[in-house]
Amino acid sequence: IMALGGFAVAAVASTLLSPLPSVSVWGRDFGDLGYELYSTLSFLVVLFAIAFRVRTRRPVIRLVIAVAGAGTLAAVYGLSQHFGWDPIGRGADLPRVISSFGNPLFFGSYLVMTVTTTVALGMYGHINGRRWALPAAALATGMQLATLWLAGGRGPWLGTTVGLVAFIGMGWLWLDRRLLLQAAGVIASAVLVAALLVAIPADAGRGERGFRDLFEVPGELIDAIGFVFSPSGSSSGYAPVPVSPPTEATATFDPTSIAPSAPDEEGAGAGSLFPVPRSTTVDGRAGALSGRAQIWGNAIDLAASRDRPFDESGVVRGLRVLFGFGPDMFFYSYPVAADPQGSLLGVSHAHNYLLQVLMEEGLVGASLIVAAAALLLIAALRVLRARSAEPWLAIVMIGTLAALAGRAVDQFGSVARLSDLMLFFALGGALFALTEIARAAGHAELAVAQPAPGRQRRRERGTRLRVPALLAASIVAIVASGIFLTKDVAMLRAGWFAANGFEQKASTDGDPAFRSFARAADLAPDVERYAFEQAVLLRRTANREKDPADATRLLTLAHDVLARYEERDPHAWMTQRELAAITQHLVALGDTDRIPELVARYDRVAALMEAYPFVQADAAVAMARIGNATRALFYSDRAIAGEAATSRLSDAWWARGS
Repeated sequence: IMALGGFAVAAVASTLLSPLPSVSVWGRDFGDLGYELYSTLSFLVVLFAIAFRVRTRRPVIRLVIAVAGAGTLAAVYGLSQHFGWDPIGRGADLPRVISSFGNPLFFGSYLVMTVTTTVALGMYGHINGRRWALPAAALATGMQLATLWLAGGRGPWLGTTVGLVAFIGMGWLWLDRRLLLQAAGVIASAVLVAALLVAIPADAGRGERGFRDLFEVPGELIDAIGFVFSPSGSSSGYAPVPVSPPTEATATFDPTSIAPSAPDEEGAGAGSLFPVPRSTTVDGRAGALSGRAQIWGNAIDLAASRDRPFDESGVVRGLRVLFGFGPDMFFYSYPVAADPQGSLLGVSHAHNYLLQVLMEEGLVGASLIVAAAALLLIAALRVLRARSAEPWLAIVMIGTLAALAGRAVDQFGSVARLSDLMLFFALGGALFALTEIARAAGHAELAVAQPAPGRQRRRERGTRLRVPALLAASIVAIVASGIFLTKDVAMLRAGWFAANGFEQKASTDGDPAFRSFARAADLAPDVERYAFEQAVLLRRTANREKDPADATRLLTLAHDVLARYEERDPHAWMTQRELAAITQHLVALGDTDRIPELVARYDRVAALMEAYPFVQADAAVAMARIGNATRALFYSDRAIAGEAATSRLSDAWWARGS
């Protein structure tokens, strides 16, 4: 508990050192939460509440029922998507089931922790006289295993396998043989149920996973490992250039050299910020493992160098070794060390939980997380080795330990988000509570020394502090409730308006969609996408305007909408690229006073996204069009240096030739 309290302090210190403290508190992307300070403290509140308040069997079993029930309901929804029926979302049209998690990997990571918990719940029900508990657990676990396979995540499947093996192994050591046979029977029956569900024919035209994919797993693993150790998998030949562009005294402007309108980019698609209509060169052997290995290597290099895309003092840079880049700041730091990228798929996670904590909370945060996990594991194993715990407690503890073991394996190469991180911390609190329940039962092996007289006197004095403590608790409760109402509830309301806006975008009349996104932005000004959608709608309308004055008015309004969000996050990629494109369009329409702003904006975009050669090419073209030859050559050379690892950039060569 002290280690986790220290981790909370480290997260706060990391936030204070963050280049964007507000973003580190509330999050960079509200569709991608889990590592900002608000979520981290929320996880710890849940963990502490369970660890300190749960001291009897009934609340433990309520928690287990909630976990198993949520996993089963999510699995049922995933199965309905597999068979082409999704009355809520878009999952029926996807090749890998996502349930309600929006991403198959997040769904699989959640199921890693519910599978063994469901098995433990069935065993608990059976020892309490419910004969239907084991068959029900087998059916529920089978549905979870089926959707786990249909989700297609290698990491979650490996984690679940490790969790089930750990469950049987700990059962062999510390459970009665009859209980062990029950566990084995439930798991075997669940595997059979999963096989039957996967074997039922579905619409193969969408590419759903089936038994055939089992035979591809070994080959995919071999190819991925081969890619990691293959020289062709590296990005040799990329010559990084200095981040800071050259400066010159004057810049000329030729209005005839600028295209009449900026390209009409669509909104962000699934998994990307903008669709990039460029052909990229991809090695066919590039699998999930190779991609993760590249991210790990770059992240480790970044952890050693602590380079940033913006200037920092030497003191702050030194403190980053201890406290990291700041919550949710990995996304902005990674491009400094990344290999050239051929598309706008930003890397927001190190694809390894401990490495992510090391990057964002530094050595202090990572060390405290490891210490807390090790101490909790030792305490739980002491309970099991004592062999004096009641059967129900041993069953639930083994199920929880197995879930966390599987989760650890899954998170070695996977991504965690708010949905599954909350359950992870809740199970950690449950494991702590179980060890305290066992110790309170009076087991000699788990007894602790009685407090010394001096400590007892301090405890008595502490009883006199109850009134101030209650007052402090009331203040905290009021503040927390205010934050919940002003941030979380407002975010939900904004999401409702934004959903209407996305539906209204299909209409030829963009006014209703614009008003919906404007209302959403008023309620949730921290969400970049709402401002971005307003700007895109305005720019599309401006592109259709024949009157330059009307087009300028609309583009200026779009510029102002994004500039308001820029005050919150001046490093946001979508905002900066869109502002640069709008500024370029305004210059093309004759607003030459914005030329210095245009130069500054492309300098910023190019510095933030140095690992993206096509972004450097965009900057080169913009500089060539305004006659800024020095910068045009600088950015075109930077783009051409990286095109061998990505794609051929004709626009960079055009800028250089001009």
